[in-house]
Amino acid sequence: MFRHIAESFLLLGLTVVIFRCFAVEGYLISTGSMAPTLLGFHRRIMCENCHHSFVRGAAFDSDKLIGEVSSTGTSSASASADLSGLPAEPQLMECTHCGSPISNWNEVPRTEGDQLLVDKLAFEFRDPRRWEVIVFHNEDAPGQAYVKRVVGLPNEILEIRDGDIWVNNNIVRKPLENQLSMRVPVHEYSREASFSDPDLLPRWVSENGSESWSFLNSSINCSSSKAPNQPGEISWIKYRHCETQPIPTVNTVHLAHWPEGLSQNHDDSLKFEAGTLSCDGVLSAFERDRWKTRTDDTEFHRALDELFEQSHLSPIIDRCEYNRQTRQQYYFPHDFMISATLEDLRGDGELLFELTDGVDTFQLHILPSQHLITLRDLRHQRDCWTTSIDKDSLTKPIHIDFSLFDQQAIVAVNEKIVGSPVPFQASQSRPPLTSPVRIGARGIDVRIASLNLYRDVYYTPKRDQSDPSFEIPAHHFLVLGDNSPVSLDSRAWAHPTIPREALIGKPLFVHLPTQQKEISWNGKKSHIRIPDFSRVRTVR
Repeated sequence: MFRHIAESFLLLGLTVVIFRCFAVEGYLISTGSMAPTLLGFHRRIMCENCHHSFVRGAAFDSDKLIGEVSSTGTSSASASADLSGLPAEPQLMECTHCGSPISNWNEVPRTEGDQLLVDKLAFEFRDPRRWEVIVFHNEDAPGQAYVKRVVGLPNEILEIRDGDIWVNNNIVRKPLENQLSMRVPVHEYSREASFSDPDLLPRWVSENGSESWSFLNSSINCSSSKAPNQPGEISWIKYRHCETQPIPTVNTVHLAHWPEGLSQNHDDSLKFEAGTLSCDGVLSAFERDRWKTRTDDTEFHRALDELFEQSHLSPIIDRCEYNRQTRQQYYFPHDFMISATLEDLRGDGELLFELTDGVDTFQLHILPSQHLITLRDLRHQRDCWTTSIDKDSLTKPIHIDFSLFDQQAIVAVNEKIVGSPVPFQASQSRPPLTSPVRIGARGIDVRIASLNLYRDVYYTPKRDQSDPSFEIPAHHFLVLGDNSPVSLDSRAWAHPTIPREALIGKPLFVHLPTQQKEISWNGKKSHIRIPDFSRVRTVR
């Protein structure tokens, strides 16, 4: 009996070893080069001021590491050896939403990176496809496994232009599935601060004082079916990218004259010259109110309010809240996606989503009573397509994704493309954007939940090299990290392309994730690792 049990356990152990050696294997991600798609070592931070939660890469997470991912069989000794010599984490941390300092953030326990289950047979009979995530060996560090996304295929000439991938002089457009998996959050309405901070301005506001819209904690509601608007008038709300610490710039507004009897005192916060009131950087609520108490001039008060709001506007940049904000050079993305769930949509009018890249603007018209959706190109004043919606689907919540990624307009209902993708040629002179999206309504009622704004991955150019192109040899692949500002990948390696024989496999899903849980025992606090099933997901 004992011999039978021992033989069974031995056979099971041999089966696991053989399966792991030839079929699947687990790998632990150590760095943030694929964030936010895949996470390395990190801390889960909660702002005490606005209650915004975000993930920030921890000290173990640095692209200065020799490698990217480690087999879960790696011993703790060798892992700690790889992490030696890393720079200390910064002493100060600010909330990525409200800008408030985070106290005692370094007491938040580190959480391990995502653990990947990798299919080692995935590429035995086929090549990796573009946009697939792969695990491979790097010629520059052959003893270490890396995880990146394939962007270039054999025998292609690849360039990075304005954040996009171009192959053989043609832009490469992502399918919807990859857009949904790679998109980077810019703003989630549900995370709007619920407290009164005068310097934290709401990002969704109504235009022209429309009373049809109401802004609640978890949704934005519209009641325009009986609104006292003029026939045909659209009630608009817009997104504006406001920050407590925007990119430094000089802000100006018109002011006909300086208030009589008010001394400027050479105050650095405000300057007046030739009918222009200006401030260098942000005019805080405290400074604005301090100036208001010094005069009753209503025109001056108006200019102060306008300057206060303008100085908090900031262009959207390629920032990822996972990263430490130490960069001095930023890029301005133009590829955005608006995502929303529509509930209780009814009325004889229409709901509109308007999305722009700074020059090209597209409008999505949803007409619930006619069961129609129309996509319109405003720059060229033409309807791209009109399609019908299933009548029964409007009786239930429907989810809309509307994107202008990679110079292409895509509309999806419940994650299925409707109409057809509409390619367009972007202008060469697109301005930085503070307000890429508006939502309009006339003659309808609707509750808009899960309202989120995303941007596409913005691939930054090659570093310190004059030639912007990569020539990919036969049987080789070019790879990039989703977290482009900090990723060490084909743009920086001495051998930028990955030969086919260096491939390890394809990640299937994140498995066995954990998080730190604080416990108290006899007055002492400690942390234990517990399962975190919210992080279990497939890798796309």
